[in-house]
Amino acid sequence: MSLDFVAVMKEAAATAPEFEPRLVTGPIALRYLGGERPERFGVHAIQGKRQRLYDRRAIDAALDRIAGLESAQEGADPPQDAFEALVEEWR
Repeated sequence: MSLDFVAVMKEAAATAPEFEPRLVTGPIALRYLGGERPERFGVHAIQGKRQRLYDRRAIDAALDRIAGLESAQEGADPPQDAFEALVEEWR
């Protein structure tokens, strides 16, 4: 892999937030929340085969509810059944 390719990918990742993973590990969720556990905000982990993952959108929605803000992406999420099917497939 060339150094130019790595630089381009890093730049693309920095400028395109849609490339951020939706499910994050516990340490990343802690950093995202400034050291607070996601459970404090009512967000629980999804237990997989090897690790527990947190849904970044669920964290954002919980913070929006607490702050009294409406979700900017309301209605943009796939139906809950489709999300549950993806979680079951992942497990």
